[in-house]
Amino acid sequence: MENYPETTSKDLPYIFQLLESEDKVVDSITSLEDDMNRIDNKKRKLNVDLIKQSHTVRDIILSVVLATILTLLFHFSFIVGFIIGLIIFVGYDFYKKNTIKSSINDSDLQIQKIDAKKNSVQDRLDELVQKNSKYTNKIPEKFRDSDSVLMLFNYLYYGQADNMKEAYNLLDLEYKHQEEMGILKENSDLLKENNQVAYQQLSELKGLSAAQEEQLNSMQELSATALDANVNLKHADNRLRGLENQFVPEYKRRN
Repeated sequence: MENYPETTSKDLPYIFQLLESEDKVVDSITSLEDDMNRIDNKKRKLNVDLIKQSHTVRDIILSVVLATILTLLFHFSFIVGFIIGLIIFVGYDFYKKNTIKSSINDSDLQIQKIDAKKNSVQDRLDELVQKNSKYTNKIPEKFRDSDSVLMLFNYLYYGQADNMKEAYNLLDLEYKHQEEMGILKENSDLLKENNQVAYQQLSELKGLSAAQEEQLNSMQELSATALDANVNLKHADNRLRGLENQFVPEYKRRN
């Protein structure tokens, strides 16, 4: 067994809250990056389709057909009907191209803003993680994540361990067993569901110092900022998805 530092179980709820808040921000940043990559792929397809949006031959053929119909049914001049057809069909293509261009430009601006906010959130997260280390460094690095802290607390809460040293050793054995069995760490949602009582206890903080409360509030505010950036980017994603459905052939959207 390794000799882990003896820390107090009273630190676990606060450390858990800090680590969980960090996880939420990291997840939001990862989601932002994934969404921006997805939007970039859609934009590329729309840009390709934009180049193909000029249908000169098709417009001429449709104008001839329209002119012929107007001439036969309403005794219009063929030339006049042809000109009307060109105005209609060429004008419609022009409208579609401008619609695509406008939405792509709007999405570019939106992504630039979100990217700047993402970088700001990342910088702020790095700063807060550094401040959090005053507390989180009390946990050995291999267990310095919210899921591990939940399991440590769970061992203590249900009496499987009498102190932090025993909890560390139990968790170390659990992870070694998982590695031998080829199992990854517990799924976060499943872990919290199976240990709901312990999770609730960890999530209900009382008696925080002013500095701790300020630090935790900063993490929660940063998480809300990252979530807001995610929502804004999804709006841009939805706009591009609508254009993609309208202008990009389905077989291309599947790639």
